[in-house]
Amino acid sequence: MSFLLHALRKDLLLRLADRTALAMWLGIPLVLGGLMSLAFNGGAGPSPKAQVWLVDQDDSALSQILVGALDSPSMPLSVELVELEVGEARIEDGQGSALIVVPAGFAKALLQETPTTLSVVTNPSQTILPHIVTDLTDTLGEVHFYLHRIVGGPLKKMAAGPADQQSFFPDPELIALSLQVNEAVKGLQDLLFPPLIELAEAPLPAGQKQPFSFGTMMLPGIILMSLMFIAQGLADELWAERDGGTWARLLASPIGVGPLLFSKLLSGALTMGLVAGLGLLAGLLLFDLPLGLLPLAFLWSLAVAPALLSMFFLFGTLGSTRRASSLLSNVFLFPLIMAGGSFFPFEAMPDFLANIGRMTPNGRAVAGLGGILSGELGLVDLLVPLAALVAVGALCYSLALARVRGRFATS
Repeated sequence: MSFLLHALRKDLLLRLADRTALAMWLGIPLVLGGLMSLAFNGGAGPSPKAQVWLVDQDDSALSQILVGALDSPSMPLSVELVELEVGEARIEDGQGSALIVVPAGFAKALLQETPTTLSVVTNPSQTILPHIVTDLTDTLGEVHFYLHRIVGGPLKKMAAGPADQQSFFPDPELIALSLQVNEAVKGLQDLLFPPLIELAEAPLPAGQKQPFSFGTMMLPGIILMSLMFIAQGLADELWAERDGGTWARLLASPIGVGPLLFSKLLSGALTMGLVAGLGLLAGLLLFDLPLGLLPLAFLWSLAVAPALLSMFFLFGTLGSTRRASSLLSNVFLFPLIMAGGSFFPFEAMPDFLANIGRMTPNGRAVAGLGGILSGELGLVDLLVPLAALVAVGALCYSLALARVRGRFATS
């Protein structure tokens, strides 16, 4: 027992001393989780807006309405009123996305449907934002065309003004114009004012599960992928001890190789548990995971770590050379990761492939962690899959120990 404790202390100190490897292991879940978060939630930031310099040479009520509409918060534009010389100078200097010039007589031409030109000068040094401006101005032309098709008559009469140089329209004529507009709108009410749609969340059918969130769908696979990479790296330490003659000396001593191998299993499992805990904390921050589920999720990750590490202990001792063992570990590692729900969640896989993946050791671990984070699995539900993982881990550890006691330590 004394040798085991000393060996465990030695292995833990070696982990802490190798800061580069420790930082890489700790960074794996953070980097993978951050990349996944950016990939799925990267559009939540502010959308870019085109800077528009606008020259209002008409200075009419209609042109002011146009300026207000373009500069509304819902539009992808930021509009600033400037003088023509200032706007031209800024565009020539590469500032802003476009210069819009509203010519004099613009409002009257719109109401009377006579030719007019809304001048738009774009910045050639930009690509996307100027197209947004030109698309909006083209849309305004379409709106103007169809508006006159609907209420063009009343608009032209209002633009011409009252007859006989009067300041106001006579009441009967104003009422008649209003009625014409009202009748035109009423005729199109089904198109302009469609029935409002009320959205309601339908209850899930009996037996159907609530859809997973991104955190519960992807984070378990990310964490288990990190643990698999770490287990592969830790298994390579068996070859470092072999090259240093440690296993051969222990075989010739009364202690044997068992305590040292077991200390490496315990220290490795603690390291993997630390990384899993950091990954769960990252999930708490990035994906709003329920805080109350994290302790059980951490304990599950800590419990499955020895089984995964034992599996790679066995892979690492099967090769005749260190390079062959590394190649053999990779042969097992990547298919297990791909089938075990790390590259693709089980929900996105074909049923037959997902069923196969859940039967792998890391697939069982991913399914258990996902069930915990989704709130579907409790402590009692995890006992059977945990027993299966412990059995697999015990078998792999026994075979690895037999291999270390055999030709691996002396060849």
